[in-house]
Amino acid sequence: MHYTSHSDFFWPFVKVHSKNATKEASTTSDNFAEGREHLLLWFVSSGCSLPRQRFFHALQAALPPDSAHVYGACGKPSPCPGRDVKDSCHQALFSKYKFYAAFENSRCEGYITEKFYRGLDEGIVPVALGGKSREDYEALGAPPGSFLHVDDFRSVEALAEYMAGMSDATYNKFFVWRSTHEVQPPLVTTEHVLCDVCSELHKNAADQKPSASFGDLTKWFYDGNCVQSAPNWNAESIPSSNSVLQQNASALETSTALVNHRPESKTFVAERSKLHLLSFGAGHFKAAAERLADEARSTAVFDKIHIYDELPRSIITDPRWKTHLAAQRGYGYWFWKAALASTVFETMAYGDALVYMDAGCELGNASAWGNLLEHLCTHDLIAFSIHGNLSERKWTKGDIFARFGIEHCMAPYDLGQLAGTYWLLKKTPDSEQFLLFWQKLVADFHLVSDEPSVVPNDVTFSDNRHDQSLFSLLVKASSPLFEASPKQSWDLHKEFGIRNLQPLILDDFGYPPNTKKYAFAAARNPSAVRSGDSSTLKTCDESCLEAHRQLLSCSA
Repeated sequence: MHYTSHSDFFWPFVKVHSKNATKEASTTSDNFAEGREHLLLWFVSSGCSLPRQRFFHALQAALPPDSAHVYGACGKPSPCPGRDVKDSCHQALFSKYKFYAAFENSRCEGYITEKFYRGLDEGIVPVALGGKSREDYEALGAPPGSFLHVDDFRSVEALAEYMAGMSDATYNKFFVWRSTHEVQPPLVTTEHVLCDVCSELHKNAADQKPSASFGDLTKWFYDGNCVQSAPNWNAESIPSSNSVLQQNASALETSTALVNHRPESKTFVAERSKLHLLSFGAGHFKAAAERLADEARSTAVFDKIHIYDELPRSIITDPRWKTHLAAQRGYGYWFWKAALASTVFETMAYGDALVYMDAGCELGNASAWGNLLEHLCTHDLIAFSIHGNLSERKWTKGDIFARFGIEHCMAPYDLGQLAGTYWLLKKTPDSEQFLLFWQKLVADFHLVSDEPSVVPNDVTFSDNRHDQSLFSLLVKASSPLFEASPKQSWDLHKEFGIRNLQPLILDDFGYPPNTKKYAFAAARNPSAVRSGDSSTLKTCDESCLEAHRQLLSCSA
């Protein structure tokens, strides 16, 4: 009894069948596209590092901004409480989307789960990534014109262009099947297969299906039944089985006339990942911020440069920061690092990387970015252990340790503090969660300020490092890999640990400054003029840039 078609008792997760003759075939002139302001929805709570997640991010990046959303453990918290998809909140949410991501965690014959059923049942067109091919879906009775399969397209860009450019008339054709077919609920499917088993058991032994045994059940199950969990891009033509696509073949042919995108690796990149630079300099650091922007443009390393000399209105009017903005030190004890990073993250595609630097930093050898970008293929976050191994307990007040529920001496929190001066963060759902946690922590003004600690400080305590103290402990909460001790591992923090975040802690090469050798330095320079030899600012030529692009896109 299994979902594979060669099982003695075929037990699919979902089936679609023709309506009974006694049921009236419904006809409708409804515009199913009406009110659907977004394109793609996905609920997913496990397998966050599987290829399907990376494919979703690539598709999301190729679609118009803010048109594809993922909720659950692998994305943002669901706006709806509970898990009853039939409640009013979920129904209202579903009605805002045109397509549902029916992405399976594996591609095996007949392995089509409730994700596909949810799309059909809720009136959202499923975009299927599963089965050995689209034929597996049609074998379950799904009408050819009721869904999209990623294998129908030549590239992720072609799929995104077709979805985004679809007219209402074309979209409505995906619902014609409802006049002649209906979705069989999973419970009914289960009842049917159990009835088949029961019926077989009531037969005479001679009339029952012949028994079979297998020496290797895994081999029977997997051999020839599964394919790589990635799209099998169709470089030749649109399958004739898909009537909706066939009717729009001429329009689709234009959008699919792109270079065939079929990566050998399991890392999906819609185009190429981009590198963003973020800094903020107001008051007497405004000139330094402008200098850093000029240096960034000169190196040609960054795709986008976000340099602020005043905070965006969205941050200034946010009630969380009202008390902070009244404080003079650090323009509000440096809360704005987390807030600005989140603001810039909203403009970035998944797979892009953000480099934050204090305005007093200086850029150096552009070719030295290669190693850092290569690290971002296997790590979401790169932080730096401060030169001199400054202890957390000396530079973090007791109330911050208490907020984390940890002692000064607990590993890895007893290791040297990490710099808030500069860090790198690749955009993933996990790094988005990191920024949400960081904002949550710095929003507590008492923690980020110089207010005396209620909980006694360590006897070695000197000064609170505000945003940096919170940043450092938060990075350590997710079991980072320390370059200096790569074999050590720690438990995730119960509240702030992010399971799939992969932080890397490097030794700080930024201080003392050496811009001739390294990519950047903590020069602590508030002026408009470089503090060191201007010849140490080395640019990146075309071969250097191409190498960086390949490293950042994890294709080198």
